[in-house]
Amino acid sequence: MTVDYYHIALHDQISFFAQDGASIINNCYIKNDSLDQACAKIFRQADGQLDFIRSSPANSGLITTSGIDGQIFYQKEFDWGLLGDNDRLELTFQGSYLINFNIQPKKGAQNTKCRGAFAGGC
Repeated sequence: MTVDYYHIALHDQISFFAQDGASIINNCYIKNDSLDQACAKIFRQADGQLDFIRSSPANSGLITTSGIDGQIFYQKEFDWGLLGDNDRLELTFQGSYLINFNIQPKKGAQNTKCRGAFAGGC
């Protein structure tokens, strides 16, 4: 049997997470965040239509996660069996419990609690 606790804090990682297209548009048009300079990353054609969004890697804020992983292994040997003598039965159970998973998209921003979110839900 094994039980492992983990706590991981990832500071200033380089990622596209904080600079994806949806975040850039949100920061420019909805939050009107002039400090983020999000609007400067949006490029339009001469007729005003969206041309492209410059999304480059950036130093993100902080990701923290912690949890518990465990495994139970059971083995029983038999002196008889279906395939001959000395067969054995092996059972394994593995599990994981996520205590927290928080993302701070950029320094100074509010933490987003992602525990329980599935796929792109966070």
